[in-house]
Amino acid sequence: MPSMKVLIRSGKHPFESYSPRAALATNYFSDNMGNLVYQEATHKLLTTSNQSTTSSHRVTDSEHAAWISDHFDVMIVPLANAFRIGYEGTLRRLTELIENLTIPVVILGVGAQAPLGQDFSSLESIRSDVVRFVRSVLARSPSIGVRGELTLNYLTSLGFSEVEVIGCPSMFVHGMELPLRLLPTRIDHQSKIALTVSPYVPGLNELLISSVRDYENLDYFVQDIVTLKMIAHGKSVRANLDYLGMPNYSDHPLFVSHRAKFHFDVTSWRKDIAGYDFSFGTRIHGTIAALTSGTPATLIAHDSRTKELADYFNIPHVDLVTAQTYSSATELAAHWDPTRMVSGHAERFTRFAGFLNMHGLANCFDHPESAVAFDQRQDQIKHSAPFVAGVGTLKNSTLDKAKLAIELMRYAQGRASNPLDRIKFFLKK
Repeated sequence: MPSMKVLIRSGKHPFESYSPRAALATNYFSDNMGNLVYQEATHKLLTTSNQSTTSSHRVTDSEHAAWISDHFDVMIVPLANAFRIGYEGTLRRLTELIENLTIPVVILGVGAQAPLGQDFSSLESIRSDVVRFVRSVLARSPSIGVRGELTLNYLTSLGFSEVEVIGCPSMFVHGMELPLRLLPTRIDHQSKIALTVSPYVPGLNELLISSVRDYENLDYFVQDIVTLKMIAHGKSVRANLDYLGMPNYSDHPLFVSHRAKFHFDVTSWRKDIAGYDFSFGTRIHGTIAALTSGTPATLIAHDSRTKELADYFNIPHVDLVTAQTYSSATELAAHWDPTRMVSGHAERFTRFAGFLNMHGLANCFDHPESAVAFDQRQDQIKHSAPFVAGVGTLKNSTLDKAKLAIELMRYAQGRASNPLDRIKFFLKK
């Protein structure tokens, strides 16, 4: 039996499977499926013969601190762009929880967010929240792990020196290996293209319009809950004439032609995107999901959080301004060069593993049989099929709504009695 019990702040455990209705009702992916990419990687990395991992299922209430401290040896908090305007409420709740814990707390890959090309002066209004959070962590941990140099410099400017650049757990799902395929000899109009775009990022109209028109095998991998609700509920959203390229309205060609899909788990997402020739877009974890599945991918970096990770891992990328000069995915693919990303990967993983070791944690690749066992168990889970735009809806009948109301009531009761107990009726049988 594992001797160390590890609690991971995540939306769900990788071995859990959810129905689409339950996914919408619980929002276990916190509005963006990209969150699960790094959360589930953390679960795999920290699951060994001597360490068991449990998902917090988004519980961050300080009232549960004593229960957590009694039942776990350490709490792991993988984060993305947590130091940003608009996230301070969540950051405060997380800080209050940490302040009341009596166990070690380890932060994996937190980042700061600012517009591309700007400094962090725009974050002045959350300075006190960030300082309080970091102090609470360092009172329970020898250091804090950040995404890259930008966040390192930001925290240094706030007076902290116990900061280490470790990147993001999502890039280490295969340990020192990066199973990347070479690009096909040519990316043409028959190639399978994966689009991982953020529908709220402007400036890519021409590239998207031409790509959707010219590549008949281009598919959009939806990640956000707003778009999911639009296509799943059959909701009509009018187009903004200034952003016709963006897939953010119901009559967009990608939705009408059934070329957009939403995966409810990372495993099926990776298996699906592995079958594509090339991937591009503004989603950093959509890009990482492709790369770690073997698919060549280019990121369009549009802010500091995306560029910081791309710079640290040497992920092939272009900035938004440069992307606007390209007219096709073929042009983007022509500049794809993974040399530095691949050559530096082992060293970056060694640094990441060293960070874990300094915090008293092993990783599954210390004992390869643990990694193999995790993957085998994950492959046995029957996950929900992706939701494809235009192929049915998730509208509920009166009876369905009644059933879901009962499920949610039981779910709330379960959380009250045991904040980490996921109600079993949510699991897909």
